[in-house]
Amino acid sequence: MKENSIYRTFDVEQWLDDTDFLQWVKHPGQELDAVFIPLLNERSEVSIKMRTAIDLLRNMDQTDHQLSDEEVAEMWENVSKRTLSRKRLLNHYSVEKKVFVSAAAVLLLAIVGTLLVVWKNNRQMDYFALAQQVMPNTIKDSKLIIPGKGSMTLSNRMQVVLGGDGKISLRSAQGEMVSLENTVSSGKEMGMLVVPAGKRASLLLADGTKIEVRPSSQVIFPVKFGQKKRELFIQGEAFFEVSKNKHWPFVVKTDKMNVEVLGTSFNVDAYSGNKEQSVVLVNGSVKVNTGGRNAIRIRPNQKYTFNENHQIETVEDVDVNPYTSWKEGYFLFESEKLNVVLEKLSSYYGMPFHYQAASIDDIRISGKLDLNNSLEVALKIISTTSPIEYQLGKSYVEINVRH
Repeated sequence: MKENSIYRTFDVEQWLDDTDFLQWVKHPGQELDAVFIPLLNERSEVSIKMRTAIDLLRNMDQTDHQLSDEEVAEMWENVSKRTLSRKRLLNHYSVEKKVFVSAAAVLLLAIVGTLLVVWKNNRQMDYFALAQQVMPNTIKDSKLIIPGKGSMTLSNRMQVVLGGDGKISLRSAQGEMVSLENTVSSGKEMGMLVVPAGKRASLLLADGTKIEVRPSSQVIFPVKFGQKKRELFIQGEAFFEVSKNKHWPFVVKTDKMNVEVLGTSFNVDAYSGNKEQSVVLVNGSVKVNTGGRNAIRIRPNQKYTFNENHQIETVEDVDVNPYTSWKEGYFLFESEKLNVVLEKLSSYYGMPFHYQAASIDDIRISGKLDLNNSLEVALKIISTTSPIEYQLGKSYVEINVRH
């Protein structure tokens, strides 16, 4: 057993490599409690590092699954066959595997009901079909799928950091950094970040681009970008701050749009099942191409929308704040239709709403909703400022208009 003075010098990786600490996290006992609980209860840097390590250990301490080479090959063939039809994949795999911490004090990762993705030369990637393998509404916590390593559960608001050398690290909400073992990329692998309702995560790419991923969303990305262009796929919503490089175009793909930029900040809304997808530009310049049409360039403070039902593209001037405020932790509404507000709450918290559309058609909402609050608190606030009442059930929310 080490002295307390030694433990006070530990960083997160050293905590993860300490045998006594690992034993205490799994099996607390009187002797070890006397050593670790006083440190954990301090309001100090050592406590923050301990809690980060505990969080990582508990997130990993699950029965997870590992795909065999045959399963990976079969999955790839399923995706390849659906490149044109883009039908949803039906196969889901579940094989269990334990997770361990290495002697080098970095993490070995296990699959958690997910997949490995390997880029194949000269094959067209069907991102949409691939995204159906791990949908946000099937998981409770954010998942990072790592090529060759599987996946791990992420703490809320954790950031995935991709290094220029192909290495992958994780930064906790408290700012602690942990490097993942043996994650050097050959330049061909694809990864996936899946964020369920009520959770947040972000990506910091090797080129300096930052992506804030909204709940109920997922991003498929190369661990290392190719030399000709930077390309990734999103299903859901995310805010991008793209590192500028006029010789290295950055392309965000959805199942309906291609958004090409050189360096800019913008929000992409492309949830699965929605008939409308949009791009809101904060600064810089982007070109949006939909369905083989000529690309449309939009300016800062403009919103591009594509309506699939009517095959119509529109561009309008907007205040960008209501579209981007979610990344700051709140929704901002200015005379917004109630059904739009409920749709945003539904996608964020993962709870469907039942209501008669005609009954709320004329109700509009203005104000600010703190997303750190629960759904019930948000509903209470809305019900005090509008003529509605709600019933919060286990699987849906019933909305009725007060008479």
